[in-house]
Amino acid sequence: MYQGNRYSVPLGTYNAQGTLANVFVDDQQLVIRNINTGMEIAKHRISSGHGGLIQNSNHRRDRSLGISELIEVTAKKFDETVAAYDYLTVLRTKYPRYIRDQIQVIRGLFDAYPPALLSTTLDMCIQQKIYNASGFKEMVIFLEEVNHESDQEVLNMPDLPIDAVMKERISTIHPEVRSLDVYSKLGQGGRHGTN
Repeated sequence: MYQGNRYSVPLGTYNAQGTLANVFVDDQQLVIRNINTGMEIAKHRISSGHGGLIQNSNHRRDRSLGISELIEVTAKKFDETVAAYDYLTVLRTKYPRYIRDQIQVIRGLFDAYPPALLSTTLDMCIQQKIYNASGFKEMVIFLEEVNHESDQEVLNMPDLPIDAVMKERISTIHPEVRSLDVYSKLGQGGRHGTN
């Protein structure tokens, strides 16, 4: 706390017991140093406001693991570890500067959604070639809504008496099976039945 504002330090720096730091001002910058080592922990421009949290986005990143380790640990959370590892590796290639943020978004989803749903999401993202954490998160939300709606439909169906003749007729019904590409094309403005 400095002049009515709170200033962040990197994730994992603060330990409630025994954490001591030096805070001083250098050329309109608030500098925070470890009192024991003298090493700089954080540097912030001093805010003229009051009651705010001045936070460097790097301070929210978990840097306890290297990127390769982070990918490996995250991939192991999925049922299909190899597919997840490959997916995260593509993210690393596409977003080298923001890979830690991309992975942290996906890791955070494990706190809110069941692993089976996240594994299904992984499969869908690979099929649809969605290679970013925001798209992954949107797919999770979409699949959860679809699952919830289909659960509701099943719950709301009335029990109808079915005689033996009707059971026989029902057993011969075979619904048309379509590729997901048909629905993907519909979503992109394509027409049903066209290639």
